[in-house]
Amino acid sequence: MMTSYPAARATKLTLRSALVVAGLGVVVASSGCSDTGLSGVEGEADGQVEVTIHGMVQARGEAVADATVCSHFTPSAQCATTDGEGRFSMTARSAQPSEESPRMVALTFDADGFAPILYPQSVRMDGEQAAEMYVDVRMVSELEVGLQALAAGIDLRDDRAHLAVKVSSTTIAASARVWEGLHGYETTPTGDPSTYTDEGGVLDPERSSTSSDGGFVITNMEPGMAEVGITRRQGKARCAMVQGFGSTGENRFAMEMVPGRITYARAVCYDVPPKGPAADLSGDPSDLTVYERPTLGEPGMSSDS
Repeated sequence: MMTSYPAARATKLTLRSALVVAGLGVVVASSGCSDTGLSGVEGEADGQVEVTIHGMVQARGEAVADATVCSHFTPSAQCATTDGEGRFSMTARSAQPSEESPRMVALTFDADGFAPILYPQSVRMDGEQAAEMYVDVRMVSELEVGLQALAAGIDLRDDRAHLAVKVSSTTIAASARVWEGLHGYETTPTGDPSTYTDEGGVLDPERSSTSSDGGFVITNMEPGMAEVGITRRQGKARCAMVQGFGSTGENRFAMEMVPGRITYARAVCYDVPPKGPAADLSGDPSDLTVYERPTLGEPGMSSDS
């Protein structure tokens, strides 16, 4: 180890910089995974909608210009390029929905010197039309990626994929510390064990469950569709994925893993009381109100930054 964990803390590197080694690139292909309800087939399909997407791409509070943004499910669609303020607009077609997977889009983000990203997001509907979508994406430099991975003792492979999950609170459980003591895992053990962040948002290889920061990563996962779960070490929690690829069962979610990319995911969880009924989180998880922005940012970053 060339860098100690305390030294990594001093650099205030972001959680996401622990996920992808410098210099990784990938050609994005459609998933075609019908068992999850996701479809990369071009053209019209039942339930698909056209979505107008506006967004901003930043890194450490600075705009990322000339980043390329593409639709993962419709690779023939025209990609967008961020302007000098990091802003972009584009139109993409959603994945074909199913009972397990709501309408959603997935965007890829690439920029010179930055780690590539796969960013899924559920589509909100306005009647029969898709509402305009707004995304705020934070990228991390390849240099930071390598340093944080080294400090966390993670040996990243360029033929594998990486997952970053952030657990947030909801209005249902705003006062509960439900994001602590959770255990993230891959149901098919093809990747590394989960690595959790400390209270400051820095990866801590000594932790065995989430801190109040609510973040964890699973690195070196096999490409393709994976099933990821969240459990509580003591007691029971219920979780809904609000930025991901759909549910495959109680507290289990589908995640598409692409070589050399970070797949971003966000869940909302609440504690199930030992006795009495639990709150209802059924329905479209994209309708849940969250207090935290769906990014895994720098330690101390406020939701308004």
